[in-house]
Amino acid sequence: MMVAALLHAITDHWVTAALFGLSFCIWYVLVDRVFCFGWLLSREKSAGKRRIVQRIEADLARNTISGGAPVSICCVRTWERELEKGFAVIKIATAAAPLLGLLGTVWGMLMTFEAIAQSGTGQPALMADGISYALTTTMWGLIVAVPGMVAIPLLVRCKQRIMAEVRDVTFLQMRSSTWND
Repeated sequence: MMVAALLHAITDHWVTAALFGLSFCIWYVLVDRVFCFGWLLSREKSAGKRRIVQRIEADLARNTISGGAPVSICCVRTWERELEKGFAVIKIATAAAPLLGLLGTVWGMLMTFEAIAQSGTGQPALMADGISYALTTTMWGLIVAVPGMVAIPLLVRCKQRIMAEVRDVTFLQMRSSTWND
């Protein structure tokens, strides 16, 4: 019964389908980043740092000089790009969801005015349907946006913590390799 109601809500109109699509995108990227960051920032501080060191050593071993920039700078930039994957998707979907909700509100009010124009004010059920649609899309737009608004600052903070480790490890690796040469 509840699944049927959810499917009806999703397929009721293209605005709600788009909102649920945005919600899926936000949650997909969010879960991906949480697992990635969780793996690198494990509870055991040494395990997370060891993983970062191993990946950086492998990155440094693969590259010598990339485009004239020192390997350590390229390594740090690569890590930063890797960690920021999907941030733009979350930001865009979070910004678009309330706007789609507002579009649904306007659409629902237009449906209400059309019902009033066709049947007069004698059929409140037709007016209630349009108003209900308008308020529902506004609600879904806000609900879809909230997880992204909460997640982005937390993900940025995790990324900064990992990047601090990457910079430290890269600097130490490059310094030790310079001293060994």
